[in-house]
Amino acid sequence: MHVRCSSLLVKSPYFRKLTINHYFFNTTKKCPALPLKFCELPEDERSKSVKEGSPLVLRCELCQDTTAEVFWSRDGTQLLPGDIDIQSDGLVKKLCIHSVDRTHAGVYQCSTAGDSITFTVEIKVHPVTFVNSPEEERFKSVVEQDQLVLACEVSQADAPVQWYMDGVELQACENVTMRSADTARTLSIRSARLSDTGTYTCRAGDSALIFKVNIREPPVTIVYPKEDVHLDRHVPEEIILSCELSRPNGVVNWYKDGQKLQESENIKLKVEGPYRRLKLICSRVENSGEYVCDTADDSIFFHLKITEPPVRIVSPSQSQMELCQQTSERMVLSCEISRANALVRWYRDGLEVEENKNLILEVDGIYRRLIIPETSVQDSAEYVCDTSDDSVTFFVNIAEPPVRFMRPRKMASVVERFAGEAMVLDCEVSRANAEVTWKRNGEEVEDSRKVTILEDVVLRQLTVHCLSLEDAGQYVCDAKDDVMDFQVKVKELPVRILGKTDATAEKKFLVSDDIILVCELSRANASVSWYKDSVLIDNDTRFCCEEQGAFRSLVVLSAELEDSGEYSCDAGDDKMLFCITVKEPPVQIIGNSGTPEQHILVAGDDLILECEVSRPNCPVQWLWNSKLLKSDDRIKIDSCDVVRRLVLSGLQPSDSGKYICDAIDDKMITLVEVQQPPVKFVNKQPNNNISACENECVSLCAIVSQERANVRWLKDGRLLNEDNVHISIDGANHNLTINPLKLSNAGVYVCDANTDEMSFTVIVKEMKATFSLPLENITGLKGSMLTLRCELSQPKGDVQWLKNGQEISPSRRHTIRAQGRERSFAIHQLADEDAGEYTCESTDDRTSTVVTVETPRTVEFIAELHNITVREGEDATFKCVVSPEDTHLTWCLNGERVHQDDRLTVISNGLCHTFCIKKCRASDSARVTADAEGLAVSQANLQVQEQQVLFTKSMAPLTAEEFGEATLEVEVSLDSGEVQWMRQGVLLHPGAKYSLKRKGRKHTLTVYKLAVADRGSYSCESLHDRTQAQLTVEPRKVTINTGLKDIRTTERETASFEVVLSHADVPGSWLRNGVQLKPTKHWRISTKGHVHSLTVSNLAVEDTGSFSFCVENLRTSARLVVREPPVTFLRHLEDQKFPEGSVVSIECELSRHNVDVRWMKNGAEVKPGKDQRIFAMGRKRFLQIMKGVVGDSAQYTCDAADTSTSCTIEIYEREVLVVQGLQDQDIQEDQNAVFVCDLSVEDVPGEWYRNGDRIQPTSSIKIRQEGTKHFLLMVNVRGEDSGEIKFVARHVESVASLKVEELPVNIVNPLQDQTAVERSRVLLDCTVSNPRCSIRWYKGPTVILPSERFEICSEGCYRKLIIQPVELRDQGTYSVQVGEYSCSAHLTVEAQSVVMVRPLEDVEVGAPGDACFQCEISHPVLRAPVWSLRGEPLQPSATVFLEKMGPIHRLTLRETAPDMSGEVGFTLGPACSTAKLTVRQVIPD
Repeated sequence: MHVRCSSLLVKSPYFRKLTINHYFFNTTKKCPALPLKFCELPEDERSKSVKEGSPLVLRCELCQDTTAEVFWSRDGTQLLPGDIDIQSDGLVKKLCIHSVDRTHAGVYQCSTAGDSITFTVEIKVHPVTFVNSPEEERFKSVVEQDQLVLACEVSQADAPVQWYMDGVELQACENVTMRSADTARTLSIRSARLSDTGTYTCRAGDSALIFKVNIREPPVTIVYPKEDVHLDRHVPEEIILSCELSRPNGVVNWYKDGQKLQESENIKLKVEGPYRRLKLICSRVENSGEYVCDTADDSIFFHLKITEPPVRIVSPSQSQMELCQQTSERMVLSCEISRANALVRWYRDGLEVEENKNLILEVDGIYRRLIIPETSVQDSAEYVCDTSDDSVTFFVNIAEPPVRFMRPRKMASVVERFAGEAMVLDCEVSRANAEVTWKRNGEEVEDSRKVTILEDVVLRQLTVHCLSLEDAGQYVCDAKDDVMDFQVKVKELPVRILGKTDATAEKKFLVSDDIILVCELSRANASVSWYKDSVLIDNDTRFCCEEQGAFRSLVVLSAELEDSGEYSCDAGDDKMLFCITVKEPPVQIIGNSGTPEQHILVAGDDLILECEVSRPNCPVQWLWNSKLLKSDDRIKIDSCDVVRRLVLSGLQPSDSGKYICDAIDDKMITLVEVQQPPVKFVNKQPNNNISACENECVSLCAIVSQERANVRWLKDGRLLNEDNVHISIDGANHNLTINPLKLSNAGVYVCDANTDEMSFTVIVKEMKATFSLPLENITGLKGSMLTLRCELSQPKGDVQWLKNGQEISPSRRHTIRAQGRERSFAIHQLADEDAGEYTCESTDDRTSTVVTVETPRTVEFIAELHNITVREGEDATFKCVVSPEDTHLTWCLNGERVHQDDRLTVISNGLCHTFCIKKCRASDSARVTADAEGLAVSQANLQVQEQQVLFTKSMAPLTAEEFGEATLEVEVSLDSGEVQWMRQGVLLHPGAKYSLKRKGRKHTLTVYKLAVADRGSYSCESLHDRTQAQLTVEPRKVTINTGLKDIRTTERETASFEVVLSHADVPGSWLRNGVQLKPTKHWRISTKGHVHSLTVSNLAVEDTGSFSFCVENLRTSARLVVREPPVTFLRHLEDQKFPEGSVVSIECELSRHNVDVRWMKNGAEVKPGKDQRIFAMGRKRFLQIMKGVVGDSAQYTCDAADTSTSCTIEIYEREVLVVQGLQDQDIQEDQNAVFVCDLSVEDVPGEWYRNGDRIQPTSSIKIRQEGTKHFLLMVNVRGEDSGEIKFVARHVESVASLKVEELPVNIVNPLQDQTAVERSRVLLDCTVSNPRCSIRWYKGPTVILPSERFEICSEGCYRKLIIQPVELRDQGTYSVQVGEYSCSAHLTVEAQSVVMVRPLEDVEVGAPGDACFQCEISHPVLRAPVWSLRGEPLQPSATVFLEKMGPIHRLTLRETAPDMSGEVGFTLGPACSTAKLTVRQVIPD
């Protein structure tokens, strides 16, 4: 009997796979035909209750004959395949309707020729439900006046819905629109209002969908102005900044430069409907800045610039005025301006006026005055008073008064002088530019070598330098309007030595100098004698007596030490002594320029310094860096005659420095710099050829003379950059290693040390053909193929194969191959005679091996493997018998080698071999192979059949709460068992409602969002078993698992309240202080499962309060306390570096804006000033230094009380260079010298020096700086200003020379004759060409010296002689002598007019009594008055007594007699008076 196994696979919606095994027995006996029957179905399979729209599947199964035809009918009407889906799968017959409706209800019948089965189908109409809508779609937040759209989707397209707001049904109107499209339902509010906030409900039958709607106010925007505003205003205008908002109830904040503004006396904040205004009642300059109107949603900037109002000139009203005035008067130019604190500038002929003693600028409230105390013609000009906004012009004309001789002095009418003396006649005119003429004996005197006429401001002077007898006469100074005269008498002078002092003149001379002694005599024709130590000196080769005019000189040629002594010049009437001292001259170094010499030497050289001194016996010292040098092994100091030498052997870099040869009176400085010697290669050879083979290692070594020398390696002129080249340094050794060597590495290598180089020639030879992989001994099986392999060191290379020393040639059995570096020799059909020694030879190497030939053994299977079929969980054992016993057997499953473990076991026992698989699985079905050393193979198949899936743990009934979850669990007998879940006969699929999970043998079904409709019977089916249970859904009971907790936090933080409920997705409400909260940006309300959250962001102090959460009848509360946060720095100060002169700005940012901070510099508080700004913008704090200097480098700290931040600021100096240096100048006296030095950096302070002395600004020296340029202005330079001008700024300097050429001395404007009234002021003046020349004044021949009445003045080039008060005796000729020039003028003094102040009075006396007459004139007069009695003049006598007491004159007549009665008269010039004298005769008693 033969057994055949077959399987039938049945598919159905209930069974994923069903395998039925049928065993057929083929016998000689035939089986009878079975009747065609349907398998029995359970009752619930035959009674179907299906919801509308769900699929319907009716299934029946034939017991046999899969080819039998079946018919389906409904309510007796046959159903055709075209109208409905009829399927047949073997014995299973199905009727499928994908979506049922009411018409599909009825009785269905499936029938065959011999049987039928009936099904009852009931269609349940679905209730209208809402398709799941995302939770975020049910919370709407819309801005007022925007469109609000609420949308949902119902389960049926024709289902009606109603919309409610807070329980009130909504009706369609102009603003509210309700639409239906298929299953979509929408509610649209065209323009939402704040009153539209609330809860919206969409009802469809028993279902409802709730929407939470929040209508929020629109953001407050600024309607006008649209752009930033720039305003320019004047102090003290009223300024209004205005903004128009989009909403009247919008709140704004005003800021200035980042600081929030509050109302004050000067600042008013106004709200008028949608307008917000900021009013500055009285604007000031400090109110300028950036103003911001901020609504939180929008802002606008006002850039306000407030300046002082324009300054106007109120008085005078006309823009131009003309003024005329005489000289010496006081002139006042006055302007009245509109603002007292305004800046006013005065200009004269376009140049700004600078205040001095002759020009006063006065500020008096709103008045500005320019005052010239004493005007002159030069003050005539155009004067402008300028206020930058207005100006007025004054045209001033100064006229001179008539010339008069001022304040004449009393002087002798006769001026007496000695011959040879200088005579100075001077007078003072009423104005400086008056012209006078000097005359002698009626002839005009002109300026000459003998006569100098000088004008010095108002002084006029005539000087006769050397009077002679013919110079006597009458001199007159004529000023046209006035004259002054002088009577000059000249007498001979005794001989005098001029310039002699009481002390002996001491003079010092050096040996070899010429001694010159000079005396000036008062007369040129006088003779003198010279004495040394009282011994008369005679003329010889060394002593010479010379005469030149009035000068007498003694010359001693080539002075010697013994020439020291007392020398005297004897002129008879006078004598002059000289004390002469002769000394050795100071030592000098010949050829010393004073500038240090610089020498650069190389280490190892010798330093030789040599100088020549002026005297052979002069000692010198040698110093190095101020250290005295002494002779030693390296130092040699020599002296030979006048030569001094220093030799320093074996110089080292440390010997660099300043060497000084000090010869006491002179020094020679030499700067020596010792440098290292140039780098040389020590091992340098003419031919450095290096030869090597490929792959070898080559090292090149260069030894330099100095360690740490910089060298570089080059190949063929290029720097090396190859992978196989390695460069190393070991002290003075510089190595280059090439490993491995390539043919391309051949070439010339150079080691370059800048000052020397060393070459290497590298020659690379081809590598030898050696064996890198030799042959190895091998054993081969007879009849098989044997291959011998070896490798050469390079791909190229011929080899020769030998066996036992005999060359092998290729043949049918012998194959010789070469592939790359591999060389092989193959022997086919290996035979015993092939055993022996085989050798492979190359041109440079050889390798050998020994080949052994063995005979193979025979392996065979005595008993083969057989196919096995087992059930899951059973053991499968494969056995075979293999010969011989020591055969190694390998087991494989589907070609993969078997590795033993707990389930797989391999056993060998002699010839028997066993392979066992325990607890077989369906996946273990495979092909089993036994491999006997590759010589024999046996195979068989393993078939594993599935086990039945049964429920080891049935489903248990379950009770759950509404809105919760329910999990049903079963356990099957196999881990791989498949199951299906059904509810009341309907197959369940995974989705949002149901979750199907599997873990090992456990299977679970989870139902989410339980509703009462979810209760019922649930079943789980496998292919072979079924279990079911009842699910009961109860209404939920909500509890609060975790309540609210108090929170304490700070401003601007975020606070979150959380409530955990016992159930998820339960709606609740939040309250603050009893008022329900609605979601906003500030209040964020969210729900996630069991957790309900309220988040309050950007907290403020006013958010403090009590918060509650209410759900159904439950409530939980907590308190929120908000405090101001401690100040912290969001951005700290950072260390920075700035160049000198730049703006230094440092900033930090605080956590809030209303915080006061202090700025510190190295611990000291920084105050704002004109050079430092401290300001704030919002949360940022700034410190600015407008112009940083090196002294501003420090540690700066911003202190905010609670915290602080610091940084280090470094101000570094810019490198200063001289762009344009000083230029030498060669000018004349009284000119201006201007020196300019241009630096590379602005605002660098500098100093000016003249001949090494620092120059300070004076009235004649101006120092200023403009940007990078520095100016030195020297006004009216003098001869002594010549010298070296040096400008020094930091470490740089510039030098130039100034040469001033002295002006020739002469008289430009001579003295002028003057006439003065007695007791007035007389000014004699002249002008000289050089303001620094000296002059002498003479009256006649007499030198005038300053005294009580005589004043000698010099003002620039003006020379003045002032006589005050002038007297009649001052009349005469005055002269002034300037060098070889002189000039004179005549001063005429007129008597002052006499006026009678108190006249004579009548006198009556009795004879012989005294009669006294007295009168008083206006002023004392030198002339004697004339007294008369009865017309006859009276002369002083015994009876006539005349008295004068100043202006009072008295006449006393003694021994009077009656005949003397008559008229007494007094006459003094124009003053006269008379009185009557009555003498009575006295009768004695």
